[in-house]
Amino acid sequence: GFVTALCCAPWLKLRPNNNNDIGAWPVRFLLFKLMFMSGVVKIQANCPTWLNLTALEYHFATQCLPGPLAFHAHQLHPFFLRLSVAATFVIEIPAAFLLIAPLASFRTVGAWLQIVLQLVIIATGNYTFFNLLTIALCLACFERGRDTSDSEQVSGPTLALLTSTRLQYIACLGFLLWAAADICQFESVGGRWNVKLAWNKADTDEYINNTLPFAIPAVFLFTGLSCIRHIFDAFSRADGERKRALGSVSYIMQLTACCLCVGILSIPMTDLTPKLAASKYFGSQLFQPIWLHARQYHLSSGYGLFRRMTGVGRASGAGWAGLGEPSVV
Repeated sequence: GFVTALCCAPWLKLRPNNNNDIGAWPVRFLLFKLMFMSGVVKIQANCPTWLNLTALEYHFATQCLPGPLAFHAHQLHPFFLRLSVAATFVIEIPAAFLLIAPLASFRTVGAWLQIVLQLVIIATGNYTFFNLLTIALCLACFERGRDTSDSEQVSGPTLALLTSTRLQYIACLGFLLWAAADICQFESVGGRWNVKLAWNKADTDEYINNTLPFAIPAVFLFTGLSCIRHIFDAFSRADGERKRALGSVSYIMQLTACCLCVGILSIPMTDLTPKLAASKYFGSQLFQPIWLHARQYHLSSGYGLFRRMTGVGRASGAGWAGLGEPSVV
């Protein structure tokens, strides 16, 4: 609510056209943060149900408010349930980067993947409006009022090929297949197929350290480029110096508010690993003091729901160490 109120406020009607996506970037980043942290904390928690991809073999029977389809989902074959957990990791971790990609086609694919995941959760459980709010965040990833067939707007066969929407979708599919092969492994045990998680906590920490220091500054860059594009549009389309000036000032104000929101939202993500907490990312020192003041109003925080599967028996030792075969309680 705070992000949308600040970045998509009514005073932004000063803009000379309705095709404004500057304010969408903080919303996209908020969705990225929500999904990415949802995925990585499940592996970092060392919960055996997530590490063994057996979480759904317990989840439908142990969740607080199961839906009408939860019973039938619980009866599905274990291989399909483990494959579903693997797909959840792919959607929540690598596919989350599609939500903040500079290409509209990538963001569209990423948004649809998140929407499908939320709809499946809604169908098998009752989490009130949480999943609906997540779907609402996905709307910021869809382009409105723009021609997505960019190949028609560029000259030359080479540029037309590179900007082809179809080629972008193929590249997106290739990225998802590569990501799935990197996270999961298929094996045959006794003539029966099984899927297992190829990552552990160390692999996840390394992935975070190698991606977030570049992904977060990239969001600032894409937001700034959107602002520059809109300023040029304001000078080329608006009639009169006054309208051009008002449009430019509006975009600059919106850019400032959006960068402030992204900066505040990003600070909790730097605590995902000790290395990232020490080094953070380029420019984070500008937002660290602001976040220290803003956190008392709960404007930004981390996320760790279902980092350990609920309703599953505890280990005999401290924490979850040594838990091999959880039991439904």
